[in-house]
Amino acid sequence: MRFSPASTDREGAKEGGFYPAYVLALLSTVYFLYLLDRTAIMITQELIKAEFRLSDTQMGLLIGAVYGISYGLAGLPIGWLVDRLKRRNMLVFILSVWSGLTAACGLSSSYLHLLIVRVGVGATEAGGAPTSLSILSDLYPPERRATVSSIFFSGTNVGMIVSFFVGGLVAREFGWRAVFLLYGLPGLLLALVILLTVREPARHGRPVAIERREGILRSAGRVLSTPYAGGIYIGSVLYSASTAAFGGWMIAFLMRTHHLDVATAGTIIAATLGVCGIVGTVAVGILADRARARGVGGPMLVVGGTAFVSLLAATVALHAADLRIVVAALAVYGLTVSAYAGPTVATLSHVVAPINRGMAFALYTLLANLVGGMGPLIVGMISDGPAHGQLAIAIQVMLLVNLAGGLCCLWVGKALNRQQAAE
Repeated sequence: MRFSPASTDREGAKEGGFYPAYVLALLSTVYFLYLLDRTAIMITQELIKAEFRLSDTQMGLLIGAVYGISYGLAGLPIGWLVDRLKRRNMLVFILSVWSGLTAACGLSSSYLHLLIVRVGVGATEAGGAPTSLSILSDLYPPERRATVSSIFFSGTNVGMIVSFFVGGLVAREFGWRAVFLLYGLPGLLLALVILLTVREPARHGRPVAIERREGILRSAGRVLSTPYAGGIYIGSVLYSASTAAFGGWMIAFLMRTHHLDVATAGTIIAATLGVCGIVGTVAVGILADRARARGVGGPMLVVGGTAFVSLLAATVALHAADLRIVVAALAVYGLTVSAYAGPTVATLSHVVAPINRGMAFALYTLLANLVGGMGPLIVGMISDGPAHGQLAIAIQVMLLVNLAGGLCCLWVGKALNRQQAAE
């Protein structure tokens, strides 16, 4: 069969009882902190821009491009190591480093200093998702992975709630530097808990000696040559570029267009993209697992459908004059926009061999952040240039790539189902 690599881990989790759920909770908390640290720059962007007298292009570089490039450069080596080293120890190390660097952002004395520290944050955060997802893939069987991955990625929505709500209040009362200091420190404690309580799981499948010895580029090439993996990556990159552009500038949009203060804007984003995002991410993950029962491409079909709903909701949010309509549209957007990650990762874990999952997940996060991270920068450049400060127009341009991403996901889903039917 074309999908024989996935058949080697049909036995599912070796661990029983409460332990897999405990690990899932801890790793979801890791991703919560990842989102918390990553979005600290978004909630504070207007304050940073005012203090350092920056343009939208400079802020777009700080929010997305610099972070995405460093994330991308570190992604492949980290993915290669995930398939070869003890993942628990790797996770403890990178979580400790990125947490410390996040706190250091609050001590930045200049735009250049902040830019350099964000490079370090991006490079170390590149290992959070691949390491965690590799561990979870060896703790849970294939038929539960879309739900498990969606629960894991829901940590981002929890992080969004806390980041935008708490961060907005802290920034208003104590300044933007206090936000970074507050967000950076909890990761050090969580790293210690993981070190003391999480065991390295057995890897499913039989590792092939030559795959263990091969270099980074050959390992990445092996993943990219896997049937349908390329389509999954293209759809994810287009999807993430759109979401990064929209999410990266919504605080600024609400403050400029609807004249809200940072705390109020943060509360709106926390309630819509955050709370609704948790519900939508988990619900779509469960729906994707049910769709998989009808065909292995079912999860990607679900992702493709939600892409069109999120595009429509985002367009309404950008152009509605009534703030109540904006909030309602953002709620719908939150229910659907985060849905792609869990089902996409679950499908990716199905088509690639178990020994290559670390690299596959690293490529996923690398491309999503390296290419997707350009979204905020492009918005800033359009706003400073052709749009003449019309932020809504600049964001809308980047939202159009969401349409292409949805179509690509639909194609992959249908192709996988046709292949399964033929076999």
